[in-house]
Amino acid sequence: MISYKSFILSVVLLFTSFIYAQDVQMGFGSVDDSYAEITISTTSDVAGFQFDVQGASLSGASGGLAADSGFTVSTGGQTVLGFSFSGSVIPAGSDGVLTNLLGNFSDSICLSDGTLADSSGSALEYSFGEFDCDFVDDCVDEDADGICDDVDDCVGEYDECGVCNGSGASECWDGSSECDPSNCPDQPSGDVELGFGSIGDTSMEIVMSTPQDVAGFQFNVEGTLLSGASGGLASDAGFTVSVGGNTVLGFSFTGSVIPAGSSGVLTNLVYTAEAEEACLDNVVVSNGDGQSLDTNISDCADLDFEEPCDDEDADGICDDVDDCVGEF
Repeated sequence: MISYKSFILSVVLLFTSFIYAQDVQMGFGSVDDSYAEITISTTSDVAGFQFDVQGASLSGASGGLAADSGFTVSTGGQTVLGFSFSGSVIPAGSDGVLTNLLGNFSDSICLSDGTLADSSGSALEYSFGEFDCDFVDDCVDEDADGICDDVDDCVGEYDECGVCNGSGASECWDGSSECDPSNCPDQPSGDVELGFGSIGDTSMEIVMSTPQDVAGFQFNVEGTLLSGASGGLASDAGFTVSVGGNTVLGFSFTGSVIPAGSSGVLTNLVYTAEAEEACLDNVVVSNGDGQSLDTNISDCADLDFEEPCDDEDADGICDDVDDCVGEF
């Protein structure tokens, strides 16, 4: 009984003493609705303890470091009291389950009103940490990744390039993506070459060589009257090519392009000669961004053409060289 009175005196001292020894950390281990482990980690000898488990109705306690040290642990309501009649202690350096509590436990249990004493009756400084009923979580976790923002390497998300809240890879001119735009492939430079290929009496080839993607073209073939267009690189790329007068217009409704590096017949034109030569004029060739590409145009091409002449007697001989305009 003398030891019990000594512990009660120690409890009184806990509330009045301003002399604190080393820290004791307490909290919960495994918990369900009828069972709760109380854990402890201490750097000082612990001769007695008392605390409340708010949100619980306790019916008993057993085992743990308290039992190993010969403590008597009693419960009542939500209060836990533990000490040794023989004066034994839970030794410094102990770390594990203090005691196992039985009872009814809500989903919001917490620890409060703790008092711990060493063997001399001096109060021990303790912490319930996040299990303290008065605990205020200073951790702001805006991105809900389980890491407090003040120590989080990235408050947000890493993009595919490993940049926090980055905008992702940059799109290169050829549609590929690179985290570092300087790693994009070099965009082909140089001019588009446009000119004439094979020319027949009623058809002609328009040829093109391009170091860049071509998304559309328009030009005039002076000296001709055009009536159709077909085939070639334009057709292969799914372009629609239309003609009117001496104008040629080609593009894709789906946004496809004649790819960079293409060389060959652009399109085959059906024509009627209206002059002795055909010349390309008003040429516009554009890329997928609608930007005009520099274009070199070939020289004019000769056409098989004769000026119409007077042939009053319709004998196929111009009157100015006909031996007889009429009949012999």
